[in-house]
Amino acid sequence: MIFRFALCAAITIASASITLADSDSPVSVRESASSFVLDNGIVTATIEKKSGNLQSLIFNGKELLATGPNAAPGRWYYTPQTQYPTEARVTIDPSGNSGQRAEVEVAGIYSQTADPGTGAPSSFVKPTIRYSLGRGDKGIYTYELLAIHESVSATFPPFNGSYVLRLDHQLLDHLTAGKNISRDMPSMQEWLAGKPTNIPEARAIQTGRDQGQVECKYDYDVRPIDAPAFGWTDTKDQIGIWVINPSTEYICNPLRVVSTGWIADQSGVPILANFWGVQNMAGDELGLYQGPRSALSDDVDWSKVIGPFLIYCNSGSFDDALAQQKTEASQWPYSWVQMKGYLPREKRWTITGQIALEDPKQTIQWGGGFNATPGQWAAAANPPPANQGLKNLLVGLTTPAPDGWEWDDWQSDVGSGEQSPFVNYQYWARSDDGVHFSIPNVPPGTYTLHAIADGVLGEMTIQNLKIDPPSGQADAQSSFDLGKKVWKPLRLGPELFQIGTPDRTGDKFWHGGDYRHWGLYTLYPNEFPRDVNFTAESSDEAKNWNYQQPLGTTWTIHFAVGYVPPPPQQQVQTPMPGYSMVTQNTVTGGRPGRAGGMPSNSAFSVGMGNSNSAPAGSFYPPSHLWIAFANNAGMQFAGQSRLAVAVNGTAAETTQADFHPDNSGPPPTSYDDKSVARDGTQGIWSAEVFTFPSEVLHGGDNIVTLRAVTPSGGPANQPHGGIIYDSLRMDLGNYPGLGPFIVQPSNADP
Repeated sequence: MIFRFALCAAITIASASITLADSDSPVSVRESASSFVLDNGIVTATIEKKSGNLQSLIFNGKELLATGPNAAPGRWYYTPQTQYPTEARVTIDPSGNSGQRAEVEVAGIYSQTADPGTGAPSSFVKPTIRYSLGRGDKGIYTYELLAIHESVSATFPPFNGSYVLRLDHQLLDHLTAGKNISRDMPSMQEWLAGKPTNIPEARAIQTGRDQGQVECKYDYDVRPIDAPAFGWTDTKDQIGIWVINPSTEYICNPLRVVSTGWIADQSGVPILANFWGVQNMAGDELGLYQGPRSALSDDVDWSKVIGPFLIYCNSGSFDDALAQQKTEASQWPYSWVQMKGYLPREKRWTITGQIALEDPKQTIQWGGGFNATPGQWAAAANPPPANQGLKNLLVGLTTPAPDGWEWDDWQSDVGSGEQSPFVNYQYWARSDDGVHFSIPNVPPGTYTLHAIADGVLGEMTIQNLKIDPPSGQADAQSSFDLGKKVWKPLRLGPELFQIGTPDRTGDKFWHGGDYRHWGLYTLYPNEFPRDVNFTAESSDEAKNWNYQQPLGTTWTIHFAVGYVPPPPQQQVQTPMPGYSMVTQNTVTGGRPGRAGGMPSNSAFSVGMGNSNSAPAGSFYPPSHLWIAFANNAGMQFAGQSRLAVAVNGTAAETTQADFHPDNSGPPPTSYDDKSVARDGTQGIWSAEVFTFPSEVLHGGDNIVTLRAVTPSGGPANQPHGGIIYDSLRMDLGNYPGLGPFIVQPSNADP
């Protein structure tokens, strides 16, 4: 079966120009018993009063949304339910501003549990939905205020924060999620006639242009920070509808992969969606806080403003949509928004600074290189050149870990007590030169600073960083400079080998450069009939290392070591330090944290058996195999690692991270972001250190085995439940003060 052709370059309709009805008409609001109609002569939008759904969106005289009974063409996931009272009102009356802007609001209750006797909601969210239209706007803005109100011991269903548009299938036929993620889509009839696959979101097309190909929802997934605009277009009539996010601050972890557009499973209509908090690619444990919330009441609650974002209409030009996003970003935060929790520009700051990498990297040089004594190896320092910029440097500010938590898990935005997953705002920016960063529109407060970059394992983290500029100085141009922050990645000894350059994805491995195809995981038995058998010094990771390791398989790594002489007579019994896997830059006063899936500080020490000293009987400092995972394939099962590692037949012990506040419970039995099943090469990133006795190494060929475990209680042994590696690195034992053990070149073997 053919899986899919390569995605074509994004279309750009050159010199496309369509005549707008009247680009200078004043905005009006028409109100009936059931709906609001907002109109500016370019766009006409109809909003249902009882639900807050967008019922109609007409641009240049054409309806862009699906029609028909129960179509619900445009809706927030958390929308007022009709069995409960709702309130609908005009919040900006255009008659009071000369027709410059109109805004309407619908507020109510969303609940999935109710009192059996009274029918009253016992666990619920209060959504307040707004739509806004300005004079000359080629689209409609929407945003939502969410507030949580729960009774004692109530629970809430898993979180899936999104806004979804169901589009006219006869008009829109081309989906663009990025510059190189764009294609003509199968029609509704072709989709509905397609053959089901192992997941409902994918079908094998049986007729038409795409016959023999598999169309899958997840082939258009992107990271929000990389997707400023995405949408559907009509290539014949030159019409486009796009989602434009002016900011990613309201999107929970904008570095997490989410869906953008697809064909609906059952109806076959085109879907355009803006996800701001979602389980897909994030792990099944994510959801609104499960448990009592007695402290919450009408005046003490949690709330968050999502948006506003723009549903933009144009001639179908992707370049025009990207240009519009830049305009929207320059206007953020919008001056016309008046809502609790939405801070105006004069109360925000631009945070600037520099990231300087000081990597204590040492590499093994066999023989007499680097002024080493002939017959010995040298641990040669490799400091980066001065002012060398980091590749793809991203710097972010997130909410610190709440009391009782041992980590700041910004990837899933998990909190506790008065906080919940997806409740917080995150402020991220990409550095232009790999050194300097500038994060705009940050409110004063206490944050955790994060820096991640390609080529560097882990992240730099500074906790409890106070953004508290002098009072009275804030204005639209205010900035707050953090100065120079030094990033010192942890290394536990000289590097012997590395497979894969760290970038939090599996893109550098086989299929990683062209992974947007359903069912790639089914090819593994034929492509690697004897599993992966990789030689660190000579194999090509882009061809010989698969992008994912299926559960139940065992992979082998061969690596060369020079001759190791007999160990000294005296054993090593030197205490070992508690290494930080994040950085040495943690600000004092904060709790030890877990950042980006990596344990840190005194909560984590590297040593055989997780002890604070070298094991009895050890003659050398232990060595370590770092493994960074680009996804969570059942990250831990019943306290076990997802991976069993052995070096020359000796099991390596792993350092585990606890996932519960105050270390009060065992790790979850399953924590799976399903990134392999969803045609991805990245999900929730994490890392483990596997420690083994250095004396198990010997001259010549050495072997590491990686067995992807499927323990009892874990997910079934299925091909799409595999492990996606980011990178693997072996650090030889090199305890400070003891010096490295002597290893002679292999040609000096007696």
